[in-house]
Amino acid sequence: MLLKIAYVGDKFRGVARQPGLRTVEGDIMRALEKTRCPTGVQVASRTDRGVSALGNVIQVESSRTDLCRILTCLLEDIWVYAWTERAVPLRMCTKHYMYVLPQEYERSLAKDCCSLFSGTHNFRAFSKEKKRGEKASTIRTIAVSYEVEDGMTLFHFRGRSFLWHMIRCIMTAMVRYMEGQWTAEIITGLLAQDTRIDTTTQGCSLAVGPRKQERLPPAPATNLLLLDLEYGIPFSTDNFSKERMRTEFSHRIESLLVQERIFEKMMTYEKK
Repeated sequence: MLLKIAYVGDKFRGVARQPGLRTVEGDIMRALEKTRCPTGVQVASRTDRGVSALGNVIQVESSRTDLCRILTCLLEDIWVYAWTERAVPLRMCTKHYMYVLPQEYERSLAKDCCSLFSGTHNFRAFSKEKKRGEKASTIRTIAVSYEVEDGMTLFHFRGRSFLWHMIRCIMTAMVRYMEGQWTAEIITGLLAQDTRIDTTTQGCSLAVGPRKQERLPPAPATNLLLLDLEYGIPFSTDNFSKERMRTEFSHRIESLLVQERIFEKMMTYEKK
């Protein structure tokens, strides 16, 4: 059975189980143990620490149609709200991520960013270096778009797979471009592997000789959301779990709005 899950990323040390640390996979395994279901869990997308998800997917060895609501009641900061018994490969999907920038940028520059990164490229400079001995390809095909909403700029990324920290490193480059620190030529040079990053000055230089390529620093993880994993098949919604999730989100938004007003007052009185 495949289950759709949502979770708040900054509450966990990532998805994959780690001894002594709170993780999404670890919490779900402990909840499954309480239901007397097999505790084996496979996760479709392993997001980094701080990255939230609305539509990640896990596979469990169960056919209980009430499993969503049972797990949602047992879990905290994780909601299991849809399921399917269709047999499909867990990782054969299109991933849809969204990265939120808390300000509005010039739309022509945002559009340029989408054009620069959409398509098939070598994203080696836009990812975290792999462990010694790993030689997986760094070529990926993605589609990038954007929208402006309530004074914020939202970038959407779709693709079959992404490298470690890839979207967050791309966002670092996008912000530098939109703020006038980098040119389009620098980005195309990095994608073509003929430009190197100067990590001291945040500038770039042409590649000379076999010196190791530097990687871009990743943008903050808490701005990134895994919106959905698209399989092209229907999932059955558990209305109890979905309503519980919506109610919890409403309470948290209300709490954040109160905090926002408190900070605004503190800033106002500090100036007096």
